Amino acid sequence: MRSRRAVKVCLLLAALWALPAACGRTTTVGRARSIQVTLSEYRLAPQKLHATAGPLTIVAHNFGRLVHNLAITQGGRLQAETAPIRPGGSVILSLYLPAGGYVLASNLFDDQSLGIYGTLTVSS
Repeated sequence: MRSRRAVKVCLLLAALWALPAACGRTTTVGRARSIQVTLSEYRLAPQKLHATAGPLTIVAHNFGRLVHNLAITQGGRLQAETAPIRPGGSVILSLYLPAGGYVLASNLFDDQSLGIYGTLTVSS
């Protein structure tokens, strides 16, 4: 029972940590080439990401009550996507991205129209 509570507290703290990143500022992917993204109903955080071209690992966690996924598109074309992520679940998406502008979104049902999207700018 205590371990479940500790996990819930850790997840809550991670969600609170991600909220400021979703409030208009751009989060830059560091040298480790890895970024954590959180999904829930009506939000993907951080919403604005920047990375340099090359390999990228995205760890997506679903904090919502519904199933979501993470899809990366460029110009309306799907570049990569995860399998559906159950509530409380996480997936790792590793990919190589050239320079350009991308949209990160859950493309299940009408998630994107509800606000579950963000942008990723990849520079050379």
